[in-house]
Amino acid sequence: NPNCPIRLKCLRDICEQAMATRYELLEAGNPDYQPGEDEPSLERRREILERMEYELGIIDRMGYVSYFLVVWDFIRWARERGIPVGPGRGSGAGSLVAYLAGITDLDPLHYGLLFERFLNPDRVSPPDFDIDFCERRRGEVIDYVRDKYGAESVAQIGTFGTLKAKQVLKDVARVMGVSFGDANSLVGNIPTDPKMTLEKALKIPEVKKMYDDEVATPWVRKVFEMGGVLEGLNRNQSIHACGVIIGDQQLENVVPLARGAGKEWITQFPAHPCEELGLLKMDFLGLKTLTIIEDALAMVNARDGGGLTPENMPLDDQPTFDLLNCGNTVAVFQLESGGMQDLCRGFGISKLEEIIALVALYRPGPMEFIPTFINCKFGREQPDYDTPEMEELLSETYGIMVYQEQIMYSAMSLADYTASEADFLRKTVAKKKEKELLKQRDRFVSGAMKNDVSKEVADQIFDNWEAFARYGFPKGHAADYGVISVQTAFLKTHYPVEYMTALLSVFLSDTDKVAVYAADCRRMGIDVLPPNVNASMWDFSIEDGSSETEDGETKFDIRFGLGAVKNV
Repeated sequence: NPNCPIRLKCLRDICEQAMATRYELLEAGNPDYQPGEDEPSLERRREILERMEYELGIIDRMGYVSYFLVVWDFIRWARERGIPVGPGRGSGAGSLVAYLAGITDLDPLHYGLLFERFLNPDRVSPPDFDIDFCERRRGEVIDYVRDKYGAESVAQIGTFGTLKAKQVLKDVARVMGVSFGDANSLVGNIPTDPKMTLEKALKIPEVKKMYDDEVATPWVRKVFEMGGVLEGLNRNQSIHACGVIIGDQQLENVVPLARGAGKEWITQFPAHPCEELGLLKMDFLGLKTLTIIEDALAMVNARDGGGLTPENMPLDDQPTFDLLNCGNTVAVFQLESGGMQDLCRGFGISKLEEIIALVALYRPGPMEFIPTFINCKFGREQPDYDTPEMEELLSETYGIMVYQEQIMYSAMSLADYTASEADFLRKTVAKKKEKELLKQRDRFVSGAMKNDVSKEVADQIFDNWEAFARYGFPKGHAADYGVISVQTAFLKTHYPVEYMTALLSVFLSDTDKVAVYAADCRRMGIDVLPPNVNASMWDFSIEDGSSETEDGETKFDIRFGLGAVKNV
Protein backbone atom coordinates (compact mmCIF):
# COMPACT_ATOMS: atom_id res chain seq x y z
CA ASN A 1 0.00 0.00 0.00
CA PRO A 2 1.76 3.19 -1.16
CA ASN A 3 -0.29 5.28 1.30
CA CYS A 4 0.59 3.20 4.37
CA PRO A 5 0.58 5.58 7.41
CA ILE A 6 3.51 3.73 8.97
CA ARG A 7 5.68 4.62 5.96
CA LEU A 8 4.65 8.27 6.19
CA LYS A 9 5.52 8.29 9.90
CA CYS A 10 8.89 6.75 9.06
CA LEU A 11 9.63 9.48 6.49
CA ARG A 12 8.49 12.22 8.91
CA ASP A 13 10.71 10.75 11.66
CA ILE A 14 13.71 10.77 9.31
CA CYS A 15 13.06 14.44 8.51
CA GLU A 16 12.57 15.48 12.14
CA GLN A 17 15.72 13.69 13.27
CA ALA A 18 17.69 15.56 10.58
CA MET A 19 16.40 18.95 11.77
CA ALA A 20 19.11 19.19 14.43
CA THR A 21 21.96 18.84 11.93
CA ARG A 22 20.40 20.58 8.95
CA TYR A 23 18.80 23.56 10.73
CA GLU A 24 19.84 23.26 14.40
CA LEU A 25 16.23 22.63 15.39
CA LEU A 26 16.67 20.49 18.50
CA GLU A 27 13.00 19.55 18.93
CA ALA A 28 11.44 19.73 15.52
CA GLY A 29 8.33 17.71 16.34
CA ASN A 30 7.32 19.64 19.46
CA PRO A 31 5.27 22.76 18.60
CA ASP A 32 5.53 24.07 22.20
CA TYR A 33 9.32 23.99 22.26
CA GLN A 34 10.97 27.39 22.75
CA PRO A 35 14.16 27.68 20.66
CA GLY A 36 17.43 28.66 22.31
CA GLU A 37 19.70 31.53 21.31
CA ASP A 38 21.64 29.50 18.75
CA GLU A 39 18.55 28.14 17.02
CA PRO A 40 16.60 29.78 14.18
CA SER A 41 13.94 32.31 15.15
CA LEU A 42 10.32 31.27 15.67
CA GLU A 43 9.43 32.73 12.28
CA ARG A 44 12.18 30.81 10.54
CA ARG A 45 11.33 27.69 12.51
CA ARG A 46 7.69 28.00 11.45
CA GLU A 47 8.72 28.41 7.79
CA ILE A 48 10.82 25.24 7.88
CA LEU A 49 8.20 23.10 9.62
CA GLU A 50 5.33 24.35 7.45
CA ARG A 51 7.30 23.63 4.28
CA MET A 52 8.13 20.13 5.54
CA GLU A 53 4.50 19.34 6.39
CA TYR A 54 3.29 20.79 3.08
CA GLU A 55 5.69 18.60 1.10
CA LEU A 56 4.92 15.48 3.16
CA GLY A 57 1.20 16.03 2.54
CA ILE A 58 1.68 16.16 -1.24
CA ILE A 59 4.12 13.23 -1.26
CA ASP A 60 1.62 11.15 0.75
CA ARG A 61 -1.42 12.20 -1.31
CA MET A 62 0.34 11.36 -4.60
CA GLY A 63 1.56 7.98 -3.32
CA TYR A 64 5.31 8.66 -3.43
CA VAL A 65 6.25 8.03 0.21
CA SER A 66 7.73 4.64 -0.69
CA TYR A 67 9.67 6.21 -3.55
CA PHE A 68 11.32 8.71 -1.18
CA LEU A 69 12.11 5.93 1.31
CA VAL A 70 13.68 3.73 -1.37
CA VAL A 71 15.92 6.58 -2.56
CA TRP A 72 16.72 7.57 1.05
CA ASP A 73 17.72 3.98 1.80
CA PHE A 74 20.21 3.37 -1.01
CA ILE A 75 21.78 6.84 -0.60
CA ARG A 76 22.11 6.25 3.15
CA TRP A 77 23.72 2.88 2.43
CA ALA A 78 26.16 4.49 -0.03
CA ARG A 79 27.17 7.26 2.39
CA GLU A 80 27.71 4.78 5.22
CA ARG A 81 30.19 2.91 3.02
CA GLY A 82 32.05 6.01 1.95
CA ILE A 83 30.70 6.05 -1.60
CA PRO A 84 30.68 9.70 -2.73
CA VAL A 85 27.22 11.06 -3.55
CA GLY A 86 26.61 14.33 -5.38
CA PRO A 87 24.82 17.25 -3.70
CA GLY A 88 21.74 16.74 -5.85
CA ARG A 89 21.21 17.84 -9.43
CA GLY A 90 18.00 18.73 -11.22
CA SER A 91 14.59 19.65 -9.87
CA GLY A 92 14.86 17.26 -6.90
CA ALA A 93 16.99 19.88 -5.17
CA GLY A 94 13.76 21.87 -4.66
CA SER A 95 12.44 19.40 -2.08
CA LEU A 96 12.99 20.19 1.60
CA VAL A 97 12.05 16.61 2.50
CA ALA A 98 14.79 15.36 0.16
CA TYR A 99 17.26 17.74 1.83
CA LEU A 100 16.30 16.58 5.33
CA ALA A 101 16.42 12.92 4.28
CA GLY A 102 19.95 13.34 2.93
CA ILE A 103 18.89 12.63 -0.65
CA THR A 104 20.19 16.10 -1.60
CA ASP A 105 22.66 18.45 0.08
CA LEU A 106 21.31 21.78 -1.18
CA ASP A 107 19.07 23.77 1.16
CA PRO A 108 16.07 24.70 -1.05
CA LEU A 109 15.06 27.55 1.28
CA HIS A 110 18.51 29.16 1.06
CA TYR A 111 18.65 28.93 -2.74
CA GLY A 112 14.99 29.79 -3.35
CA LEU A 113 14.10 26.46 -4.99
CA LEU A 114 10.47 25.42 -5.47
CA PHE A 115 9.08 22.00 -4.55
CA GLU A 116 6.46 22.18 -7.33
CA ARG A 117 9.25 22.33 -9.91
CA PHE A 118 9.97 18.74 -8.78
CA LEU A 119 6.57 17.34 -7.80
CA ASN A 120 3.47 19.21 -8.95
CA PRO A 121 0.27 18.05 -7.22
CA ASP A 122 -1.85 19.23 -10.17
CA ARG A 123 -0.22 17.06 -12.83
CA VAL A 124 0.21 13.30 -12.99
CA SER A 125 3.89 12.73 -13.67
CA PRO A 126 6.33 10.84 -11.44
CA PRO A 127 9.13 12.61 -9.61
CA ASP A 128 12.63 11.96 -10.87
CA PHE A 129 15.71 12.13 -8.66
CA ASP A 130 18.98 12.33 -10.62
CA ILE A 131 21.57 10.93 -8.21
CA ASP A 132 25.30 11.32 -8.92
CA PHE A 133 27.59 8.63 -7.52
CA CYS A 134 31.33 8.16 -7.74
CA GLU A 135 31.74 6.58 -11.16
CA ARG A 136 34.07 3.87 -9.89
CA ARG A 137 31.66 2.69 -7.16
CA ARG A 138 28.28 3.33 -8.76
CA GLY A 139 27.92 -0.39 -9.50
CA GLU A 140 28.07 -1.20 -5.77
CA VAL A 141 24.90 0.81 -5.16
CA ILE A 142 23.06 -0.95 -7.98
CA ASP A 143 24.21 -4.31 -6.57
CA TYR A 144 22.86 -3.30 -3.15
CA VAL A 145 19.48 -2.48 -4.68
CA ARG A 146 19.43 -5.87 -6.47
CA ASP A 147 20.25 -7.69 -3.23
CA LYS A 148 17.65 -5.78 -1.24
CA TYR A 149 14.67 -5.99 -3.59
CA GLY A 150 15.57 -9.15 -5.49
CA ALA A 151 17.37 -9.48 -8.81
CA GLU A 152 14.06 -10.30 -10.51
CA SER A 153 12.57 -6.97 -9.38
CA VAL A 154 15.45 -4.75 -10.50
CA ALA A 155 16.49 -4.11 -14.10
CA GLN A 156 18.54 -1.58 -15.96
CA ILE A 157 16.70 0.14 -18.78
CA GLY A 158 17.47 -1.00 -22.30
CA THR A 159 18.04 1.41 -25.15
CA PHE A 160 18.29 0.97 -28.90
CA GLY A 161 21.08 2.47 -30.92
CA THR A 162 19.75 3.68 -34.27
CA LEU A 163 21.51 4.00 -37.59
CA LYS A 164 22.42 7.67 -37.80
CA ALA A 165 23.82 9.28 -40.95
CA LYS A 166 27.54 8.64 -40.40
CA GLN A 167 27.02 5.14 -39.00
CA VAL A 168 24.71 3.99 -41.79
CA LEU A 169 27.18 5.19 -44.45
CA LYS A 170 30.04 3.33 -42.70
CA ASP A 171 28.03 0.12 -42.34
CA VAL A 172 26.70 0.10 -45.91
CA ALA A 173 30.14 0.91 -47.36
CA ARG A 174 31.70 -1.93 -45.36
CA VAL A 175 29.09 -4.45 -46.58
CA MET A 176 29.58 -3.25 -50.17
CA GLY A 177 33.29 -4.00 -49.87
CA VAL A 178 34.43 -0.37 -49.97
CA SER A 179 37.85 -0.02 -48.37
CA PHE A 180 38.12 1.56 -44.93
CA GLY A 181 40.19 4.44 -46.31
CA ASP A 182 37.68 5.26 -49.07
CA ALA A 183 34.72 5.10 -46.66
CA ASN A 184 36.59 7.35 -44.25
CA SER A 185 37.23 9.90 -47.00
CA LEU A 186 33.44 10.23 -47.33
CA VAL A 187 32.38 10.03 -43.68
CA GLY A 188 35.24 12.29 -42.56
CA ASN A 189 33.57 15.23 -44.33
CA ILE A 190 30.41 14.89 -42.21
CA PRO A 191 30.42 16.57 -38.77
CA THR A 192 29.53 14.53 -35.69
CA ASP A 193 26.09 15.90 -34.90
CA PRO A 194 23.21 13.87 -33.37
CA LYS A 195 20.77 15.74 -35.65
CA MET A 196 22.74 15.03 -38.83
CA THR A 197 20.79 13.25 -41.57
CA LEU A 198 21.74 11.91 -45.01
CA GLU A 199 19.70 14.73 -46.56
CA LYS A 200 21.71 17.33 -44.63
CA ALA A 201 24.97 15.52 -45.40
CA LEU A 202 24.33 15.86 -49.13
CA LYS A 203 24.32 19.65 -48.74
CA ILE A 204 27.96 19.58 -47.60
CA PRO A 205 30.01 20.63 -50.68
CA GLU A 206 32.71 17.94 -50.28
CA VAL A 207 30.10 15.20 -49.90
CA LYS A 208 28.01 16.50 -52.81
CA LYS A 209 31.09 16.51 -55.01
CA MET A 210 31.83 12.83 -54.26
CA TYR A 211 28.15 11.96 -54.75
CA ASP A 212 28.06 13.57 -58.21
CA ASP A 213 31.41 12.16 -59.38
CA GLU A 214 30.34 8.81 -60.90
CA VAL A 215 33.81 8.23 -62.36
CA ALA A 216 36.10 8.64 -59.34
CA THR A 217 33.60 7.63 -56.62
CA PRO A 218 30.73 5.69 -58.25
CA TRP A 219 30.04 3.78 -55.02
CA VAL A 220 29.00 6.92 -53.07
CA ARG A 221 25.63 7.29 -54.83
CA LYS A 222 24.84 3.62 -54.15
CA VAL A 223 25.80 3.95 -50.49
CA PHE A 224 23.45 6.91 -50.08
CA GLU A 225 20.59 5.09 -51.86
CA MET A 226 20.88 2.01 -49.64
CA GLY A 227 21.57 4.11 -46.57
CA GLY A 228 18.36 6.08 -47.13
CA VAL A 229 16.34 2.88 -46.66
CA LEU A 230 18.17 1.91 -43.47
CA GLU A 231 18.58 5.33 -41.82
CA GLY A 232 16.78 5.52 -38.47
CA LEU A 233 16.38 1.76 -38.02
CA ASN A 234 17.49 0.14 -34.77
CA ARG A 235 21.05 -1.11 -35.02
CA ASN A 236 21.74 -2.67 -31.63
CA GLN A 237 20.45 -2.90 -28.08
CA SER A 238 22.47 -1.45 -25.23
CA ILE A 239 21.97 -0.33 -21.64
CA HIS A 240 20.76 3.13 -20.60
CA ALA A 241 23.60 5.15 -19.09
CA CYS A 242 21.90 5.53 -15.70
CA GLY A 243 18.26 4.38 -15.69
CA VAL A 244 17.27 1.57 -13.30
CA ILE A 245 13.78 0.17 -12.67
CA ILE A 246 12.91 -1.03 -9.15
CA GLY A 247 9.59 -2.88 -9.07
CA ASP A 248 7.30 -4.16 -6.32
CA GLN A 249 7.09 -7.53 -8.08
CA GLN A 250 9.02 -9.63 -10.58
CA LEU A 251 9.44 -7.33 -13.56
CA GLU A 252 8.84 -10.13 -16.09
CA ASN A 253 5.16 -9.82 -15.09
CA VAL A 254 5.10 -6.29 -16.49
CA VAL A 255 7.80 -5.82 -19.13
CA PRO A 256 9.85 -8.11 -21.42
CA LEU A 257 13.39 -8.61 -20.13
CA ALA A 258 16.73 -9.62 -21.61
CA ARG A 259 20.17 -10.43 -20.24
CA GLY A 260 22.97 -7.91 -20.63
CA ALA A 261 26.61 -8.77 -21.27
CA GLY A 262 27.18 -9.11 -17.52
CA LYS A 263 24.09 -11.35 -17.16
CA GLU A 264 22.17 -8.51 -15.49
CA TRP A 265 18.49 -8.04 -16.36
CA ILE A 266 17.68 -5.23 -18.78
CA THR A 267 14.27 -4.16 -20.06
CA GLN A 268 13.48 -4.72 -23.73
CA PHE A 269 11.43 -1.52 -23.69
CA PRO A 270 13.23 1.85 -23.55
CA ALA A 271 12.56 4.38 -20.78
CA HIS A 272 9.36 6.06 -21.97
CA PRO A 273 7.25 2.90 -22.49
CA CYS A 274 8.48 1.62 -19.11
CA GLU A 275 7.19 4.78 -17.43
CA GLU A 276 3.89 4.50 -19.34
CA LEU A 277 3.46 1.05 -17.79
CA GLY A 278 3.69 2.65 -14.33
CA LEU A 279 7.24 1.52 -13.61
CA LEU A 280 9.33 4.00 -11.66
CA LYS A 281 12.71 4.93 -13.09
CA MET A 282 15.66 5.78 -10.85
CA ASP A 283 18.73 7.50 -12.29
CA PHE A 284 22.05 6.19 -10.93
CA LEU A 285 24.53 8.53 -12.62
CA GLY A 286 28.28 8.04 -12.53
CA LEU A 287 30.26 11.29 -12.19
CA LYS A 288 34.04 11.16 -12.61
CA THR A 289 34.48 14.41 -10.71
CA LEU A 290 33.20 12.77 -7.51
CA THR A 291 35.82 10.04 -7.96
CA ILE A 292 38.53 12.69 -8.42
CA ILE A 293 37.44 14.55 -5.28
CA GLU A 294 37.36 11.30 -3.26
CA ASP A 295 40.86 10.26 -4.39
CA ALA A 296 42.30 13.74 -3.79
CA LEU A 297 40.82 13.90 -0.28
CA ALA A 298 42.21 10.45 0.52
CA MET A 299 45.72 11.70 -0.36
CA VAL A 300 45.24 14.98 1.54
CA ASN A 301 43.99 13.29 4.70
CA ALA A 302 46.68 10.58 4.54
CA ARG A 303 49.38 13.26 4.45
CA ASP A 304 48.17 15.68 7.12
CA GLY A 305 45.82 13.46 9.12
CA GLY A 306 42.98 15.96 8.70
CA GLY A 307 39.32 15.22 8.30
CA LEU A 308 38.63 17.20 5.13
CA THR A 309 35.40 16.12 3.45
CA PRO A 310 33.21 17.58 0.68
CA GLU A 311 30.73 18.64 3.36
CA ASN A 312 33.21 20.74 5.36
CA MET A 313 34.97 22.36 2.42
CA PRO A 314 34.22 26.11 2.60
CA LEU A 315 32.10 27.53 -0.21
CA ASP A 316 33.21 31.13 0.48
CA ASP A 317 36.99 30.75 0.35
CA GLN A 318 38.53 33.93 -1.09
CA PRO A 319 41.78 32.31 -2.39
CA THR A 320 39.55 29.92 -4.33
CA PHE A 321 37.69 32.82 -5.92
CA ASP A 322 41.03 34.49 -6.66
CA LEU A 323 42.14 31.39 -8.58
CA LEU A 324 38.94 31.47 -10.64
CA ASN A 325 39.22 35.21 -11.31
CA CYS A 326 42.73 34.65 -12.68
CA GLY A 327 41.26 32.25 -15.23
CA ASN A 328 43.21 29.34 -13.76
CA THR A 329 40.27 27.03 -14.30
CA VAL A 330 41.81 24.11 -16.18
CA ALA A 331 40.53 20.95 -14.43
CA VAL A 332 37.84 22.89 -12.51
CA PHE A 333 34.43 21.27 -12.96
CA GLN A 334 32.24 23.08 -15.53
CA LEU A 335 34.66 26.03 -15.78
CA GLU A 336 37.63 24.69 -17.73
CA SER A 337 36.80 25.60 -21.33
CA GLY A 338 38.71 28.43 -22.99
CA GLY A 339 35.61 30.61 -23.13
CA MET A 340 34.88 29.96 -19.46
CA GLN A 341 38.46 30.91 -18.53
CA ASP A 342 38.07 34.26 -20.30
CA LEU A 343 34.67 34.80 -18.69
CA CYS A 344 35.99 34.08 -15.18
CA ARG A 345 38.71 36.71 -15.65
CA GLY A 346 36.12 39.41 -16.27
CA PHE A 347 33.38 38.14 -13.96
CA GLY A 348 34.91 39.14 -10.63
CA ILE A 349 33.55 36.12 -8.75
CA SER A 350 33.00 36.84 -5.06
CA LYS A 351 30.40 34.29 -3.97
CA LEU A 352 28.91 30.92 -4.84
CA GLU A 353 25.70 32.45 -6.22
CA GLU A 354 27.70 34.14 -8.97
CA ILE A 355 29.23 30.82 -10.01
CA ILE A 356 25.73 29.33 -10.13
CA ALA A 357 24.61 32.16 -12.42
CA LEU A 358 27.74 31.77 -14.53
CA VAL A 359 27.06 28.04 -15.06
CA ALA A 360 23.48 28.81 -16.13
CA LEU A 361 24.44 31.73 -18.39
CA TYR A 362 27.31 30.12 -20.30
CA ARG A 363 25.14 28.29 -22.83
CA PRO A 364 23.77 29.08 -26.28
CA GLY A 365 21.05 31.67 -25.85
CA PRO A 366 21.71 33.29 -22.48
CA MET A 367 25.35 33.99 -23.42
CA GLU A 368 24.16 37.18 -25.09
CA PHE A 369 23.22 38.55 -21.66
CA ILE A 370 26.62 37.94 -20.04
CA PRO A 371 28.03 41.42 -20.90
CA THR A 372 24.90 43.04 -19.40
CA PHE A 373 25.24 40.89 -16.27
CA ILE A 374 28.89 41.90 -15.79
CA ASN A 375 28.25 45.60 -16.53
CA CYS A 376 25.37 45.73 -14.06
CA LYS A 377 27.45 43.99 -11.41
CA PHE A 378 30.20 46.59 -11.69
CA GLY A 379 27.77 49.51 -11.97
CA ARG A 380 28.49 50.34 -15.60
CA GLU A 381 24.82 49.72 -16.47
CA GLN A 382 21.59 49.91 -14.50
CA PRO A 383 19.43 46.75 -14.33
CA ASP A 384 16.13 47.00 -16.21
CA TYR A 385 13.10 45.88 -14.16
CA ASP A 386 9.58 45.94 -15.61
CA THR A 387 7.91 46.39 -12.21
CA PRO A 388 9.05 46.96 -8.60
CA GLU A 389 8.10 43.36 -7.83
CA MET A 390 10.42 42.15 -10.60
CA GLU A 391 13.31 44.01 -8.96
CA GLU A 392 12.89 41.93 -5.82
CA LEU A 393 12.63 38.70 -7.85
CA LEU A 394 15.48 39.34 -10.31
CA SER A 395 17.94 41.40 -8.26
CA GLU A 396 20.37 38.49 -7.85
CA THR A 397 20.69 38.26 -11.65
CA TYR A 398 20.52 42.04 -12.30
CA GLY A 399 17.16 41.99 -14.03
CA ILE A 400 18.07 39.10 -16.35
CA MET A 401 15.79 36.06 -16.15
CA VAL A 402 18.21 33.14 -15.92
CA TYR A 403 16.45 30.37 -14.00
CA GLN A 404 13.19 28.53 -14.63
CA GLU A 405 12.26 29.16 -11.00
CA GLN A 406 12.26 32.91 -11.67
CA ILE A 407 9.40 32.64 -14.16
CA MET A 408 7.44 30.71 -11.53
CA TYR A 409 8.09 33.25 -8.77
CA SER A 410 7.19 36.09 -11.15
CA ALA A 411 3.82 34.54 -12.04
CA MET A 412 3.08 33.90 -8.36
CA SER A 413 3.98 37.45 -7.35
CA LEU A 414 2.49 39.43 -10.22
CA ALA A 415 -0.61 37.41 -11.15
CA ASP A 416 -1.43 35.36 -8.02
CA TYR A 417 -0.60 31.99 -9.58
CA THR A 418 -0.28 29.08 -7.18
CA ALA A 419 3.09 27.31 -7.28
CA SER A 420 1.45 24.40 -9.15
CA GLU A 421 -0.09 26.75 -11.72
CA ALA A 422 3.25 28.53 -12.11
CA ASP A 423 4.97 25.23 -12.88
CA PHE A 424 2.33 24.47 -15.50
CA LEU A 425 2.94 27.93 -17.00
CA ARG A 426 6.70 27.21 -17.11
CA LYS A 427 6.13 23.96 -18.99
CA THR A 428 3.64 25.57 -21.38
CA VAL A 429 6.08 28.34 -22.27
CA ALA A 430 8.87 25.80 -22.76
CA LYS A 431 6.78 23.56 -25.05
CA LYS A 432 5.36 26.51 -27.05
CA LYS A 433 1.90 25.01 -27.59
CA GLU A 434 0.03 27.90 -29.22
CA LYS A 435 -3.49 27.26 -27.87
CA GLU A 436 -2.26 26.73 -24.33
CA LEU A 437 0.05 29.74 -24.61
CA LEU A 438 -2.88 31.99 -25.51
CA LYS A 439 -4.82 30.72 -22.48
CA GLN A 440 -1.83 31.31 -20.22
CA ARG A 441 -1.26 34.80 -21.63
CA ASP A 442 -4.89 35.75 -20.93
CA ARG A 443 -4.65 34.24 -17.44
CA PHE A 444 -1.42 36.04 -16.62
CA VAL A 445 -2.36 39.43 -18.08
CA SER A 446 -5.75 39.51 -16.35
CA GLY A 447 -4.16 38.43 -13.06
CA ALA A 448 -1.41 41.03 -13.35
CA MET A 449 -3.88 43.81 -14.17
CA LYS A 450 -5.78 43.02 -10.96
CA ASN A 451 -2.50 43.78 -9.15
CA ASP A 452 -2.14 47.19 -10.83
CA VAL A 453 0.21 46.07 -13.61
CA SER A 454 -0.71 47.65 -16.96
CA LYS A 455 -1.72 45.42 -19.87
CA GLU A 456 1.24 46.69 -21.93
CA VAL A 457 3.76 45.79 -19.23
CA ALA A 458 2.11 42.40 -18.60
CA ASP A 459 2.20 41.59 -22.33
CA GLN A 460 5.86 42.64 -22.50
CA ILE A 461 6.74 40.38 -19.57
CA PHE A 462 4.97 37.43 -21.21
CA ASP A 463 6.77 38.13 -24.50
CA ASN A 464 10.07 38.01 -22.59
CA TRP A 465 9.06 34.67 -21.10
CA GLU A 466 8.42 33.20 -24.53
CA ALA A 467 11.96 34.20 -25.55
CA PHE A 468 13.25 32.90 -22.21
CA ALA A 469 11.94 29.43 -23.08
CA ARG A 470 14.92 29.01 -25.45
CA TYR A 471 17.42 28.99 -22.62
CA GLY A 472 15.72 28.67 -19.21
CA PHE A 473 17.83 26.58 -16.83
CA PRO A 474 16.72 24.93 -13.56
CA LYS A 475 18.44 26.69 -10.66
CA GLY A 476 18.71 23.45 -8.69
CA HIS A 477 20.81 21.94 -11.47
CA ALA A 478 23.05 25.02 -11.70
CA ALA A 479 23.43 25.13 -7.90
CA ASP A 480 24.56 21.50 -7.80
CA TYR A 481 27.14 22.15 -10.51
CA GLY A 482 28.20 25.38 -8.78
CA VAL A 483 28.91 23.59 -5.50
CA ILE A 484 31.03 20.93 -7.21
CA SER A 485 32.85 23.67 -9.17
CA VAL A 486 33.81 25.39 -5.91
CA GLN A 487 34.93 22.10 -4.34
CA THR A 488 37.25 21.26 -7.24
CA ALA A 489 38.57 24.84 -7.34
CA PHE A 490 39.22 24.72 -3.57
CA LEU A 491 41.26 21.53 -3.94
CA LYS A 492 43.21 22.94 -6.86
CA THR A 493 43.93 26.13 -4.85
CA HIS A 494 45.02 24.56 -1.56
CA TYR A 495 46.05 20.99 -2.50
CA PRO A 496 47.16 21.22 -6.14
CA VAL A 497 49.50 18.19 -6.13
CA GLU A 498 46.91 15.84 -4.67
CA TYR A 499 44.12 17.17 -6.86
CA MET A 500 46.06 17.01 -10.12
CA THR A 501 47.37 13.52 -9.27
CA ALA A 502 43.82 12.28 -8.73
CA LEU A 503 42.66 14.01 -11.90
CA LEU A 504 45.42 12.55 -14.08
CA SER A 505 44.75 9.07 -12.69
CA VAL A 506 41.04 9.19 -13.52
CA PHE A 507 41.78 10.35 -17.09
CA LEU A 508 44.90 8.22 -17.63
CA SER A 509 43.40 6.50 -20.70
CA ASP A 510 42.64 9.86 -22.40
CA THR A 511 45.96 10.90 -23.94
CA ASP A 512 44.78 14.36 -24.97
CA LYS A 513 43.52 15.25 -21.49
CA VAL A 514 46.64 13.86 -19.82
CA ALA A 515 48.73 16.19 -22.01
CA VAL A 516 46.57 19.23 -21.14
CA TYR A 517 46.56 18.51 -17.39
CA ALA A 518 50.28 17.72 -17.30
CA ALA A 519 50.98 21.05 -19.00
CA ASP A 520 48.83 22.81 -16.39
CA CYS A 521 50.81 21.08 -13.64
CA ARG A 522 54.06 22.47 -15.04
CA ARG A 523 52.49 25.92 -15.28
CA MET A 524 51.75 25.69 -11.56
CA GLY A 525 55.33 24.64 -10.81
CA ILE A 526 54.57 20.96 -10.31
CA ASP A 527 56.90 18.64 -12.21
CA VAL A 528 55.39 15.63 -13.93
CA LEU A 529 58.19 13.09 -13.87
CA PRO A 530 58.48 10.59 -16.74
CA PRO A 531 57.36 6.98 -16.36
CA ASN A 532 59.88 4.80 -14.59
CA VAL A 533 59.61 1.03 -14.23
CA ASN A 534 61.11 1.22 -10.74
CA ALA A 535 59.14 4.23 -9.47
CA SER A 536 55.82 4.41 -11.34
CA MET A 537 52.59 2.92 -10.09
CA TRP A 538 49.71 2.02 -12.41
CA ASP A 539 48.05 5.36 -11.59
CA PHE A 540 49.79 8.71 -11.32
CA SER A 541 51.37 9.10 -7.88
CA ILE A 542 52.94 11.75 -5.65
CA GLU A 543 56.69 11.65 -5.24
CA ASP A 544 58.97 13.64 -2.94
CA GLY A 545 60.93 15.96 -5.21
CA SER A 546 63.80 16.08 -2.65
CA SER A 547 63.94 19.87 -2.95
CA GLU A 548 62.33 22.85 -1.28
CA THR A 549 59.89 25.49 -2.46
CA GLU A 550 60.56 29.21 -1.97
CA ASP A 551 58.69 28.98 1.33
CA GLY A 552 61.08 26.28 2.58
CA GLU A 553 58.52 23.48 2.27
CA THR A 554 59.25 20.11 0.72
CA LYS A 555 58.45 20.09 -2.98
CA PHE A 556 56.33 17.24 -4.27
CA ASP A 557 56.19 16.08 -7.87
CA ILE A 558 53.81 13.81 -9.79
CA ARG A 559 55.16 10.55 -11.20
CA PHE A 560 53.67 9.47 -14.53
CA GLY A 561 51.50 6.33 -14.19
CA LEU A 562 52.29 3.26 -16.27
CA GLY A 563 48.57 2.88 -16.99
CA ALA A 564 48.77 6.04 -19.11
CA VAL A 565 51.44 4.54 -21.38
CA LYS A 566 49.81 3.05 -24.46
CA ASN A 567 49.94 -0.73 -24.82
CA VAL A 568 51.17 -1.30 -21.28
